[in-house]
Amino acid sequence: MSGLRSLTDAERAAGLDAPLPAGEHILWQEKPKAKALTRSVFHARALATYFGVTALIVFGLSAQDLPVGQAVAVTTLLLPFFALAYGILALIGRATARATTYTLTNRRVILHIGVAYEMTVSIPLSAVANAMLRRRADGSGEIALKVTDCNNVRYVALWPHARAWHFLTPQPMLRGLANPDAVVETIGEALIAFNASGRRAVPAERYGQAAAAREAVAA
Repeated sequence: MSGLRSLTDAERAAGLDAPLPAGEHILWQEKPKAKALTRSVFHARALATYFGVTALIVFGLSAQDLPVGQAVAVTTLLLPFFALAYGILALIGRATARATTYTLTNRRVILHIGVAYEMTVSIPLSAVANAMLRRRADGSGEIALKVTDCNNVRYVALWPHARAWHFLTPQPMLRGLANPDAVVETIGEALIAFNASGRRAVPAERYGQAAAAREAVAA
């Protein structure tokens, strides 16, 4: 019994139900940024643009028959509905971020996800063929993992932690990363080290781009 140990906080955050096996250790762990998720996944900016255009149209139509003051009053009646819709998106983004933890070990990538239903997706490094980075204007970013095996996890179960439109062969996606460049470098280094160890490694040409990958991926 003396050889057993309890879960660490990092292992609990990763959604593990047992300590990491001997020889495996955590290289990186992060929760996504709530604001970045709200903007990139739930398209809050697009919604705000839609609200703005709608308000202008309503004002323009109202001003044709009403004094400017009354047209403004009519337009402001829309604001509570706009604020409610935007607030709901922000709450969903925050809840998703709080329920998500991305973890990289020297052997696998772990996605602990799910707001209503928690699940842990474990992807061995041997299944990672490439890591593709997309930067966002706010400095955040996301990394799509091209994998040969996603442990039979469906796109619907992964969403929103999956690359858009890749339904048949889902690509897990690490979203809302505060420093995506550093993360993709860490993933590349982990793949190189994993291959050098000789444990079920993928050919070097399949992961050699990972550290420097800058390929744009769909939102």
